[in-house]
Amino acid sequence: MDFFHAAVGVLYLFTSSALLILNFLLFTVLCRYKEYRKGPYVIAKSISVCCMIQLISFVVGGAMTIANSTLNFYVDRIFGIAVEAGWFPYVGLSLTLAVDRLMIFTASNFGLLRARIIRVLIIASWLIGLGALITLCLPGFGYTYNSPEGRFGWSYYRGRRGAAVLADVELYYDLAIIVIILVIYLFIVFYFLKGKLSLTKCSSIEVRIFVIAIVSYVYEIIFVIWSFTAPSLFRSRVAMRVALNLSWILDAGMFALVTVLLSKKARRRLNEMLMGKPTKVVVFKI
Repeated sequence: MDFFHAAVGVLYLFTSSALLILNFLLFTVLCRYKEYRKGPYVIAKSISVCCMIQLISFVVGGAMTIANSTLNFYVDRIFGIAVEAGWFPYVGLSLTLAVDRLMIFTASNFGLLRARIIRVLIIASWLIGLGALITLCLPGFGYTYNSPEGRFGWSYYRGRRGAAVLADVELYYDLAIIVIILVIYLFIVFYFLKGKLSLTKCSSIEVRIFVIAIVSYVYEIIFVIWSFTAPSLFRSRVAMRVALNLSWILDAGMFALVTVLLSKKARRRLNEMLMGKPTKVVVFKI
């Protein structure tokens, strides 16, 4: 074990572990309290699960970087499949959240229709994830920590036709959904600017969820574009791999991080869950 591998591995391990814990706490809050049992919070729960699946693989990856070893063929194989299988439904759920915001602001009177559409999109996202999982398990497909740059991040198998095809499919899948989400959010903003909907008439909770979705989306689009342009920007392949892996780790934790930072209610519920409800003491003066 050399110092560079140890330093980078510890950075991976600390960052991914912290974001994994944050996602787990947010998921627990969303499952524990009644006000989070429907609406966009159902989408948020699924997003948290996808992020946790990815972050577990990054925690294992951090240990691999420290040891400068994949530890075991099956460990590398299983967690390589998991990190990518968690990504596919995550992207689909980002689109689901965008559609939910669109319908909340422009078709609020069609609550039942919105609920059904969102349910279908959530199921479709997980089915895409299941399809990705099955495909990644096939020979010639999958992700590995044995990248040409060294053990500094997850990447698809090089020299395998199936893995290369899946990488191309992922590119078009990511870009297509990102463009659709962009169109949806631009339409919502245009809807506000045209005065067809006033922010003052909207629930502050719905607006806050919209802001959280926008901030998470902005980072996601930066990450996706960065992922496909970074190789041409770095002279050092190792630096490129480290930067990409860190960016991916942050992307997996961004939704939970932004939610906790922007939602006072979520922070209060989180504090209540961890510390317990404050005890009220009544003092009588005699």
